[in-house]
Amino acid sequence: MGRVRFQIPADGTIAEAIAVPGPACTLAALRCELLAAGVVSGVDDGALQQFVQRLADPGYAGAMVVARGTPAVPGDDGRVECRFDPRLIPGERQEDGHIDYRERGRLQPIAADQTIGHVVPPTPGTAGCDVRGHRLDPRAGRAHDVRFGSGVRVADGSIVAARGGVLLRDARQLDVVPLFRHAGDVDYRSGNLHTEGSLEIRGDVCEGFAATASGDVAVGGTVQGGTVTAGGSVQVSLGVIGSGATIRAGAAIGCRHATSARLLAGAAVDIADHLTRCTVLAECIHLQRGRGAAVGGELRARQAIRVVDAGVADGAPTLLAVADLTSEQAELVRRTGPDARIGRAAVRAQRDNGRADGKARRNAQKGTDVLRDEKLRLLQRQRELLRSASIEITGTAHAGVRLRFGTSTRQLDEPHTRVRFHWDPDQNDIHEEPLP
Repeated sequence: MGRVRFQIPADGTIAEAIAVPGPACTLAALRCELLAAGVVSGVDDGALQQFVQRLADPGYAGAMVVARGTPAVPGDDGRVECRFDPRLIPGERQEDGHIDYRERGRLQPIAADQTIGHVVPPTPGTAGCDVRGHRLDPRAGRAHDVRFGSGVRVADGSIVAARGGVLLRDARQLDVVPLFRHAGDVDYRSGNLHTEGSLEIRGDVCEGFAATASGDVAVGGTVQGGTVTAGGSVQVSLGVIGSGATIRAGAAIGCRHATSARLLAGAAVDIADHLTRCTVLAECIHLQRGRGAAVGGELRARQAIRVVDAGVADGAPTLLAVADLTSEQAELVRRTGPDARIGRAAVRAQRDNGRADGKARRNAQKGTDVLRDEKLRLLQRQRELLRSASIEITGTAHAGVRLRFGTSTRQLDEPHTRVRFHWDPDQNDIHEEPLP
């Protein structure tokens, strides 16, 4: 029958009947033509009947999908499910009924042979079929990429603690690590403390000394000019004080107050009372308890800053910056530094010898390409952060406080009370709105 032809794409997902003006045809004839075209699966009887009705008109010309293949369903990726929730709790209720906000479940003790969770294996997926009857193979699910440490073992899909200790869990690893408890201060008597696992310090971290752990660190006293570095979270019961006081955490940081300190966190920084002349870099920064004041210094967050009060009348300059990628930019400079030095060497060689060494020239170009690509990636990341970044002042932001969204800065010329600042992409500027 010359009036109808069938069009089937290379992937065989559909069969489309295309008609030109001509004599009518029967449903049986159309089925025969469809079979002759190799279509044996996914035929839509309703569509065929409708198409035959249209063909009753000799002048009809048009197209209709009359068969659809069954797509393959990809398999589910494997995953690791843990019985313990890694999120911080607001606080822990004590026997007398009060809530201790310093106890937030940062350390999860695990007993030997305790079941921690289980491994869900990937699934193979479900095969499909194209309109010609050919099998469509699905994409099998990928195995989980969580690395198990030596403190756990996997048996019949269950994840069991191989030793007692503290649970160390993030997106990339799961382990039970020993918890080292240090009863006194970190000072000349003990020297610096370094541990693979989690660390609990009952006293202070004194000036010039360091405490380092691959997991979490809990300090029962203060950090007085010392340095605390953790792969996980850091919780300081009292203050972080002094120009040499530095906390670096791969996850969250919490303390009561900080003065002239540096707090660098991969997640949130939660301060129970105030910050004075501090430098803070984090995902989010919260000062919403106690005085909740940020006076002087620089607060830089990727996502959000929430404080009660910011700055002080005629006081030290205070910067509140969001969509901030200072740490990422510093890392970019560190990683691309060697390539940049090679590039400068190639330029000097070209200047001195009239030509550049081929290897140096290639390395210089490679360094330039990497730097350009990374700068573009950071720019795109900053644009994404600006969509949801915000600064909330539940009390007063005093005149002189500087607000920065990405690379745009605004200095307040008068006090602002109970206000939320966010980025307005339409106006390409910082917008403010009153808090309810």
